[in-house]
Amino acid sequence: MEISNDRAYFLLDYYCSHSVRLHIGGKIAGEKAASEAKIVSVDRELRTIAVELSDRASARTWRRVIPLRNASVSLHLLGEAGFEQWADGPWHSIMVLAYDDGTTLFIAEPMSAPRG
Repeated sequence: MEISNDRAYFLLDYYCSHSVRLHIGGKIAGEKAASEAKIVSVDRELRTIAVELSDRASARTWRRVIPLRNASVSLHLLGEAGFEQWADGPWHSIMVLAYDDGTTLFIAEPMSAPRG
């Protein structure tokens, strides 16, 4: 279900302020990738979020800025219609960012979202 920018920012602010460990992934230029991550800043004025992606195997992290300006945002919750495509993962909510160029990103909150 598509959600308003206010609701999206409320959730993103929550993830950031509570250091919720997330799973972020998507399809960019036809390639799929995913990583553990946390949101480290939310800028409503610039309409961006900054994320810290991590690779446990190499203990490396990367920071990336994700623009939200032209994204449509939808939220899928466990138990609701439309969640079937996410049912294989240990998620209870998935925020999907869809862009006009075909880029799609998802931010998944695990069933037990650890902090830090």
